[in-house]
Amino acid sequence: MLSPGEITKKVSKDYDQQREKARERENTVEFKRRHYWLLKPLRREKKEQQSKHQKTCEVREGVSYETGVDMNNNICSDDVCEIPPPITEPTCTVVKPGMDYAYVAFDLETTGLGQDCEITQIGATYTEECSFSEYLLPSKRISTSVIALTGLTVARNQMYKDGQPIQAATQCEGLGNFLHWLSSIHKSVVLMAHNARFDANVFCRALVGNKLQDDAGKVIQGFVDTLPLFRKSVSGLSSYKQTDLVKNLLQTYYCAHDAASDARSFHQLVNSQAFSEDLLLQHSFSLDSYISIIQYHEKVQKNNSSLICLVENKVISKMMMTRIAKSGLSLPHLLPADKRDSENGVFQLLSERTHDGKARVTSNKKIIGNICVFLKSLSD
Repeated sequence: MLSPGEITKKVSKDYDQQREKARERENTVEFKRRHYWLLKPLRREKKEQQSKHQKTCEVREGVSYETGVDMNNNICSDDVCEIPPPITEPTCTVVKPGMDYAYVAFDLETTGLGQDCEITQIGATYTEECSFSEYLLPSKRISTSVIALTGLTVARNQMYKDGQPIQAATQCEGLGNFLHWLSSIHKSVVLMAHNARFDANVFCRALVGNKLQDDAGKVIQGFVDTLPLFRKSVSGLSSYKQTDLVKNLLQTYYCAHDAASDARSFHQLVNSQAFSEDLLLQHSFSLDSYISIIQYHEKVQKNNSSLICLVENKVISKMMMTRIAKSGLSLPHLLPADKRDSENGVFQLLSERTHDGKARVTSNKKIIGNICVFLKSLSD
């Protein structure tokens, strides 16, 4: 709290004088003339970048930016079809801490282990007195190896458990019933599962396929994967399968490969370790981010399906096809780009700079030239 001394005043005065001299020097004609020529290349480069960006936007947006475009009767759908901007693969984000979450143990039985498998049973446990179990009728065939484990079979739209008929809901009804049960907890739910990446993948794909992701987002915040959590917290075990963890840590056995029984024993297993909420959330991922990843990969797969003809005709490689698809482009996007600007449309589109300064797909003129030749052959 001392007032400035003589030295401080002197230094401050010197700084003021230096700033005043610099200001006078910058206002001279010689200074402006010299720096004009130094900055001219930078101005030219900036102007070229702006011009290129404008042309790329025109290729992507078509004539929709023109004044009175809706009054032009000669416009076709390709002229106003907007090509999407570059996209990037979303990443998983953890569930945000600081809320009063309900941690629900859940498990799924499925028709198989592939990406396109369907749910055959949902089991969940919140408390010993509050649990959920429902069988879901799949549209896909249950694999033989899964039948041997679960005992679930389907014949003529009837589901059987170990040969005995059981009641099963449709996929949409079963998922809806599960979400309704979760909403009865009256808290934001975090679903816990052992190797939750598999269960979350099947569950979220089913939500998206039945258009229930918005309803789920109102109830479910995300998932906790306890497989890496147990590997980190409980060392020295030869196996971290749920059945082996229950055997070693709880000294008990249970009916495995039944979703309700799996969820119940898993709930007891997690409670026996008394994991802190911070530790649980460190191994979590949010529902919204995971659904975004699933929707992104579905879009890429759809784009690949339209671009496969380029690979079959040896125009581009599979790797280049994947790069185009991952950038958000499909064949129906390349065709109008070539139509709007037959010389540079596709080049402007594929070489468009993204936020990190890299080309959207590629700047290789040979590759882009081959694509243009193929697109023109399709239009002919």
